[in-house]
Amino acid sequence: MDGNVEDQITPAPSLKQKEEFKTSLRYQPEIRDYATNQEMALKKLRDSADRSGIVVEKTGGGLTLKLNTGVYQLVKSAAHQFYTSES
Repeated sequence: MDGNVEDQITPAPSLKQKEEFKTSLRYQPEIRDYATNQEMALKKLRDSADRSGIVVEKTGGGLTLKLNTGVYQLVKSAAHQFYTSES
């Protein structure tokens, strides 16, 4: 062992060192405080309830369906039934 790095034996890291290494790589999400705008949420709900029929819009990546509240619930129920049935 005359200073040649390839010939030197290095000790294995301890379990504590391994755990510290793992935790340092974990993603730490950013936590933000926010307040909901209740008036805006109620306005959107009223607008949705007043919408008549189905509005289909072509977007850059596909289609957007704008439904009134009743039709939305029917489509949601039918989609759930369709995708969960075995046949």
